[in-house]
Amino acid sequence: MILDYNLGLQDRDGEIINLAGRQRMLSQRLAKYILYPINGGESGPSISRSDSLVKYSGEFIKAQKFLTGKKLVGEKDELLDSLINDLNDSFEFIVNLSNMVVSQRPEASIPDRSIEALMVNEHIYVEGMEKVVTRFQKNAELKLRNTKRISIVLSVISLMLLMGEFIFLIIPIHRNLSQQNHKLAVANRKLNDFSNITSHNLRGPLANLRVLLGFLKNTKDREDRIGLVKKLEIVSGNMDRTMNTLLDSLSYQRTVDKLIREAVLFENVLQNVKENLSSQIEESGAEIYEDFNGADKMDYPYLYLESILQNLMTNSLKYRSPERPLKISITTIKKRNKIILRHTDNGLGLDMDKYGEKLFGLNQIFHKHNDSKGVGLYMTRIQVEALGGEIEAFGEPDKGMSFVVEF
Repeated sequence: MILDYNLGLQDRDGEIINLAGRQRMLSQRLAKYILYPINGGESGPSISRSDSLVKYSGEFIKAQKFLTGKKLVGEKDELLDSLINDLNDSFEFIVNLSNMVVSQRPEASIPDRSIEALMVNEHIYVEGMEKVVTRFQKNAELKLRNTKRISIVLSVISLMLLMGEFIFLIIPIHRNLSQQNHKLAVANRKLNDFSNITSHNLRGPLANLRVLLGFLKNTKDREDRIGLVKKLEIVSGNMDRTMNTLLDSLSYQRTVDKLIREAVLFENVLQNVKENLSSQIEESGAEIYEDFNGADKMDYPYLYLESILQNLMTNSLKYRSPERPLKISITTIKKRNKIILRHTDNGLGLDMDKYGEKLFGLNQIFHKHNDSKGVGLYMTRIQVEALGGEIEAFGEPDKGMSFVVEF
């Protein structure tokens, strides 16, 4: 009975973690619709700005009430309550500004100070909710460890009581408990990985969006403004598509086996990645060479392939050498009915004899960099291996890195 109770809490924790992760994306989506009159990134008829804000604001408020009011039986966590309460001001600002935009005339503009305050509060809310998700995950992991201890104790007691004539009943019971624990461990790890993927994959495009907004605010030239607006539309559309996919995945709690595989062109996916990271690529002056003649497409979940390419590209941009222009090469070949992707750069490189075993670990950082979090390569390995692939890294100090992905 105790074991069943703990298993039930694990299921509820998973639902709450999903909901908290969804809140981060809803805050970003509300900020987007506040800044842009028409959602032009979706297929089919355009959805009005007001209708979109009303819809997502309602979901945003409902989920926030759930998170602030949810109390699991026998559980008290003052730190978690404090983290959620600290987000109230930012939450109310986003909702109030959304309501203001809905109530005003479509042609009315938003004051610059309100836009700046929106960016600040949206950033505070996303970062704060990331801490909330992390706290929920730690609590879930603690319950998982307790469940494992209980299962071990129950297994020992069962072995003592059922020794002899009940021996044939003990083996199936123990096997069932082990399978349940394994499923819980896998589910919790996937929740943690998916939370990291959500935060990490949206951080680059969001930073790009903020840079472009800064340029748009400061430039007076009409042609420059038109060009910047077009870039904003591209990045916004890509973010919208990414958030739609992630929201669907969270809503239906898809597993790897249920991810939709489709025929994806490497060239198209890489183009979206370059658009998402356009400001960083332009700033670095990177020269990107691509050759997909050896294998131009494959059946693969689009979101996963885009995430893998974006993480590898971001890694090259982040750890480029200040001594020479950055050069990146991305090629594919087909070998023994498998597709091999090679991503190479001439950046800072790494001593693989010293750090090779740690390279794909979580929170492993080998170069001093303000944005280094040790998450990108870890997520890349998880995504590749989850779908039956392998990834290897080769490199030398000050000569660059090469990543080989076998899909």
